[in-house]
Amino acid sequence: MTRAVFSNSHFPKALKYVSPSFYLDKDIQFGIEILTPNTENFKRAAHGLNSWHNKNYVIGLHGILEKHDVMKYGRNDGNSELMELISC
Repeated sequence: MTRAVFSNSHFPKALKYVSPSFYLDKDIQFGIEILTPNTENFKRAAHGLNSWHNKNYVIGLHGILEKHDVMKYGRNDGNSELMELISC
């Protein structure tokens, strides 16, 4: 859900954010209000937010691929299903 609110490199564009329609359609409603957008701590955290999201996405994707045995790693015979998909 954090991607829904903190979703772009120009964050913050506004000081108030509410649930996007994707979540509202699922009866999930949330909102935040940024009270101190001009502090150094907030600016530093906001600047690193996209990098944090991307890193967490990659880690999550790795876990899903590993769980379903799609991604092989380490020493193997070189027959990785993931590598075959990428090669197509």
